[in-house]
Amino acid sequence: VATIRKGLAGDPDPVFVEAAQILLDEGVDEALEYLEAKQLQTIREVDKINSLQEDNEDEKRDLLTRLLLKADLHSVNLEPEKALDVCKTVVEKAKGWCLARRALAILYAQSAEYDKAEEQLRVALGLADDSTEKAHVLNDLANLFQSTNRLALAEPYYRRTLDCWE
Repeated sequence: VATIRKGLAGDPDPVFVEAAQILLDEGVDEALEYLEAKQLQTIREVDKINSLQEDNEDEKRDLLTRLLLKADLHSVNLEPEKALDVCKTVVEKAKGWCLARRALAILYAQSAEYDKAEEQLRVALGLADDSTEKAHVLNDLANLFQSTNRLALAEPYYRRTLDCWE
């Protein structure tokens, strides 16, 4: 009942409305039969939306790469606060982008904010799309641990990095 109420609220989907009406008029089996007939169409529509979202995500990342360059240039120009501000903006706009998290982590590490750097790298590790991204994040973590004299932690991350390249 809650699913039906939620589905009929606002601007309801016509297929949902029809299925709810069939349920009321004819019963569960007929509503299931109707929804079964609509399943392939529904899946195609969802796949189309997912494809558009992926295209939009790629386009968004391409645009945000400009800001990552700006952050890099601020860093090179010895303006770490400006670099961090720009990089935080990129992460806010693309929370699920591994590269943005890595860039922010590197800036935190350069500013001796090691806990924040580690946090961002751990998030980035979970966002890595492939073994190459994962290897880069693992290596960044290992470098962070080495630079903070946590050698016992660094070694396994270096080994995991090598495993990704094999």
